[in-house]
Amino acid sequence: MAKVLIVDDQNIFRLGLKTLLERIGDYDTVLTASTGKEGLELALLHALDVVITDFDMPEMNGVEFAKRLRAQDESVKIIALSMYIQGEVVREMFAAGADAFLSKDSAIEELSLALESLKKGDRFISPKVTDAFLKSGPPKADLPKPDQLSDREREILQLIAEGLSNKEIAFELEISVKTVEAHRRQVMNKLDIHSVAGLTRYAIQTGLVTL
Repeated sequence: MAKVLIVDDQNIFRLGLKTLLERIGDYDTVLTASTGKEGLELALLHALDVVITDFDMPEMNGVEFAKRLRAQDESVKIIALSMYIQGEVVREMFAAGADAFLSKDSAIEELSLALESLKKGDRFISPKVTDAFLKSGPPKADLPKPDQLSDREREILQLIAEGLSNKEIAFELEISVKTVEAHRRQVMNKLDIHSVAGLTRYAIQTGLVTL
């Protein structure tokens, strides 16, 4: 029997996955957290075997969460879930310490396969993610131009690259957190970059921010 933690900001998905894992019957405890911060706090209180985390979360995304969790616990197994399955996202998550990566629309049978692989000490990437990863090829050398972003989007990109959270950006610009999140999604979609680390690197490479 094992302890599992699910970290996802979407209530319906988080609770639905908890119910499915409890039905599998291999886990005596299935904990949930809605933010990376809450997940890290629970990880300190419980001897976790597996953590299943979303990639795209506000304030602390899956990459940053995985890095901090791995620093806290070298033995815990980390499964990343995401609707974004581009090559850069997969690379970022594995570099941060993930042991498995699945598309968020994977069937429960695929998650079961991932859990079995981790028990054996193997890594796991779902076939759909592998296919997208291979098609994406190496990191792009030609960067999209910043001028395709609106003034507000460039402003938010700069603040993200400077390390500000969504709440801090909202306070700085005197707008709502939801508006910041909407602009962030637009920036990611326009640039085809779906991680904070990737956005930061892009902002540095294009001169929007300096080290």
